Amino acid sequence: MELKDILIELREERHLKQADIAEILNVVPSAVSKYELGKSYPEYKSLIKLADFYQVNLDYLVGRTSIRSSFRDFEASIMAEGGPLPIDFLFQLGPEDRELVRRLLVSLSKKSEYAG
Repeated sequence: MELKDILIELREERHLKQADIAEILNVVPSAVSKYELGKSYPEYKSLIKLADFYQVNLDYLVGRTSIRSSFRDFEASIMAEGGPLPIDFLFQLGPEDRELVRRLLVSLSKKSEYAG
């Protein structure tokens, strides 16, 4: 999907009018109309406001991924008793170690299937 389609979808999911979004972005309603028609694009700061307001990540907002969750939501969802899981560490692993972690996570996800 394109940015214009995503903006419409997110706004309509919340039953908002273009004027409501214009107020959030501090722009005129016709600007929001142009965004949704693909005739112009929001400025970077406006994209961040929209992502925060809709609680989605910027990559979702601009159509680069189908994953809606913001990084903040993702971080909050992976808190463990000892603190946050070291996600940044995963990016430093080599391919073999990443595969090992993937297999471990798949195994853990199936654990509940076998629990009585």
